Amino acid sequence: MEGFRGFIIMILIFIIVILLIALLFKEKKLLVPIIINILSVVLVVISLMFGGWEGMGLGFVSLSIYLASIIVFLIIGFRYLLNK
Repeated sequence: MEGFRGFIIMILIFIIVILLIALLFKEKKLLVPIIINILSVVLVVISLMFGGWEGMGLGFVSLSIYLASIIVFLIIGFRYLLNK
């Protein structure tokens, strides 16, 4: 359960960071999570090339970035729909 708690904390930190970066861009708020999502998929591929503990750690981080970017995309999208 300890690793899962760290995973959730890492996701929450990445949500805050991605949301702050997205809020810096006035017009292209939805573009930031999409770009970060694509970069996290690239990180997963790179982590498969490393293998071992390094690859597993990089995969762990990239999965949390992936989930955080999806959550931020949904938050910004719902906020956009509610403001219309």
